[in-house]
Amino acid sequence: MFRTAAHAGEILIKACIAKEHPLLIFDQLPKSTKVDNQLLDLKAVVELGRTIQYQELPEKLWATTGYRIHNVELYREFGKLRNWIQHFASPYDRTYLTDRNLEFIFGVIDPLINDFWGLYAVDFHEDDTTEYVFEFLIENKVSFLFPDEYKEDIERLKQNLLQEKK
Repeated sequence: MFRTAAHAGEILIKACIAKEHPLLIFDQLPKSTKVDNQLLDLKAVVELGRTIQYQELPEKLWATTGYRIHNVELYREFGKLRNWIQHFASPYDRTYLTDRNLEFIFGVIDPLINDFWGLYAVDFHEDDTTEYVFEFLIENKVSFLFPDEYKEDIERLKQNLLQEKK
């Protein structure tokens, strides 16, 4: 779950950059002396190219599109935590990791996909209904974007949760 969110963020940012030009996601391209064909082709790029690293993506995104990642510090901290978990093991419990995952999805990915494609993270979940997702996010005080069509449902859930606490 945790690595998946970080990977999704990385792929989405690269997609935003690639909209400007596909080769901009590469930090290193193959040299002409290493390619058999006259022109640079996809095979050579995939085999010999090197894409921009996770930590460098916010600056490359800004340089190519003018877009600044919302909460870039959260993006960087999440990347450090992802690397820690990937290369060692998690020093944190599942609740802590779930909370950080939600912060990243709704604090970084959600604004990005909304600004570039008009999408909302709440529309991409595995539950049968959005009500459970909204309830979970509201209970955990996670700020999130949502389409106007959900406004009444969210307000009703907020009121219900307030009344339950009384």
